[in-house]
Amino acid sequence: MLSLRHGWRAVAAGMRARRTLLRRRLAAEAAHGVGRLVGFAAIALGAAALVFGAAYGGGRFVLWQDVPEVLRAGTSAALLGLSGALVMSSLGHAAQAFFGARDLWFWDCTPVPPWARFCDRCVETAVAALPNALALGGLAVAGLVLGGGLGVTAALRALLAVALVALVPLALGVALAHVGGALLPAGKLRRVSLIVLGVAVAAALVWFRRARVEQMLSPKGAAELLAGARGIGDIGPPWAPSSLGTAFALDGALAPLGALVAWSCGALLIAYLVHRLCSRRARDLAVDESPLGLLRGSVRDRALTALVRPLPRELRPMVEKDLLAFARDPGQWGQLVLLLGVGVLYLVNADALRQGFAEWPAVGAWVLPGMHTGLVCFVAAGLGARFAFPQLSLEGPAVWIVDGAPLSPRVLMRAKWVGALPVVACYPCVIAAVGGGVLGLGGALWLFTTIACAIISGGIAAFGVGRGARTPMFDAASLSDLAVAPGALSTMLLAVVFAFCGSVGALVGGGALAATRHAGLPEALGVAAALLALGTPAALTAVAGRRALLEGALAVERRRDDGATGQTLLDRGPIAVDR
Repeated sequence: MLSLRHGWRAVAAGMRARRTLLRRRLAAEAAHGVGRLVGFAAIALGAAALVFGAAYGGGRFVLWQDVPEVLRAGTSAALLGLSGALVMSSLGHAAQAFFGARDLWFWDCTPVPPWARFCDRCVETAVAALPNALALGGLAVAGLVLGGGLGVTAALRALLAVALVALVPLALGVALAHVGGALLPAGKLRRVSLIVLGVAVAAALVWFRRARVEQMLSPKGAAELLAGARGIGDIGPPWAPSSLGTAFALDGALAPLGALVAWSCGALLIAYLVHRLCSRRARDLAVDESPLGLLRGSVRDRALTALVRPLPRELRPMVEKDLLAFARDPGQWGQLVLLLGVGVLYLVNADALRQGFAEWPAVGAWVLPGMHTGLVCFVAAGLGARFAFPQLSLEGPAVWIVDGAPLSPRVLMRAKWVGALPVVACYPCVIAAVGGGVLGLGGALWLFTTIACAIISGGIAAFGVGRGARTPMFDAASLSDLAVAPGALSTMLLAVVFAFCGSVGALVGGGALAATRHAGLPEALGVAAALLALGTPAALTAVAGRRALLEGALAVERRRDDGATGQTLLDRGPIAVDR
């Protein structure tokens, strides 16, 4: 009985600590102005409305075509896709929560029972892995069900099904983290996980490409796809959690609900048993990070030195240090895989988009450049929130070394920006160049969109670095904490606005070129209009990035002044607002 009471106290204390941390972060974000929070909320609501509206429109289309089988297949596919995404996300976050947290020493010496630690670390994993996926999945499934005319009750059942289905991949991710951690050291486990993830992404891309979704752009192709979809029904076996969740959401039967609850409870029980069996060995191996880094004097080290040699001398040490830390830390480069998959998915299906608009060349001349530029810049926005915003915060408690270095704040900001460019800007530039060629945008439009994507990506990198320096979090536990902080989320949403502006500019530029050719006007007129349409959002993004870097430099200078007057550096972080 005493052990039970100690366990619940420990779990409750962990929940209170997480709530306090969340309140402090929100308070730190609100300290910059209420208007900022209002804008952040408006952008979040707009994104939610977009996801819900797209799903609702798909449901209305299914209702109009009278193909309920498609509604069932779509709901099942959404739940299955959500489960697959959450398995990999939960695996990474569970490895961090169970074996990479700073409080492992506490759990090793505390008298609370093992189940308390398991519950607390599972909650930590769920807080990191589930919220975004649950929000998007819940909005999509609820919108699809409401659009299909099944009513509010069915939408509520769908939300409950999404929550229950999500518990299964969460438990599976926790179990896989323990099994993998007991077999391989942490560094090798991360690399093996990335290989498995790459194979899974490749298989998903092949499956998606074989679906030939571009046929939906023509009436004949849409009719053929709908006729083929009538016989699909549930995707996967009927006993799978996704199929059970679909049956409960659409039919309202209680038997699938009971089976789904049994799935969730059984998966969590298995995860706990695996934790008891493998936790200690996995903890012992976790100390061997076995980093895949750059050894001094190696070929890769010489390549890195040659890479930074063209930079000004004052920037080289910081840029080389940041790139070296990125290569050596699987926590940083490991998160790059999923975001790279978005670009690979686009390149694999770019030719399908071009073929889909072949029957409507006038529409394709407008839509394809806008879609192409918007997606490339959206990838840059995601990379900026993940890798540009945390640049200064990654210095951690050792930021005093940077503050003691002979670097002015502006030079420090430029070095951090240059260090973020290989990830945040170079990869989107490759997607822009290759994708524009596959789409057949034409010489002038291909050149303009590629240059615009490069400038917008570089501006987003500068914008993220500057905003991250304004609200640093030197006591964050991991890169994941930095990437999901309120400041990082607001930075990404604002970067998405920049991406949207670039998409609109490309839409107008492509339309201007097509209109001048159709009207027989001089092509130079259309080229000038396209240059103006694409140059305006690129210039605005570059200006916003430069301004953010200047504001970040001022924030660094203020923090250094506070340190010189006796305040600690960590007191300037957003988590410590009430100290």
